[in-house]
Amino acid sequence: ELFPRLAERLDQKAGSMSGGERKILAFVRTMLEDTALIILDEPSEGVQQENISCMEWCLKDRKKQGGATILIEQNLSLLTSVADDLLGLDSGRTVLKKLSSETTREQMLEVLSI
Repeated sequence: ELFPRLAERLDQKAGSMSGGERKILAFVRTMLEDTALIILDEPSEGVQQENISCMEWCLKDRKKQGGATILIEQNLSLLTSVADDLLGLDSGRTVLKKLSSETTREQMLEVLSI
């Protein structure tokens, strides 16, 4: 229901979908896993904003239900809306480690520009 485009593509092979549609499909498949922890690597890359909003809702709902997520993401809006803690890495070194609520957008942009 949240991703109606996938319903339209039920008979289509994932390899023939657009990059954004494949990202959504991978996201949905991961969210359906019954596991305490999921790891998502750039789930919003190439995805339209309305679908990113649905991803955000799913991640917040998962958190409410006690599920943990490690989110590797450059979409700062998505990050700040769902993350409790932020960890910025550069070449394996920690360059930012703060609570999301205590981190400014400028601090996050500085980490991304390293």
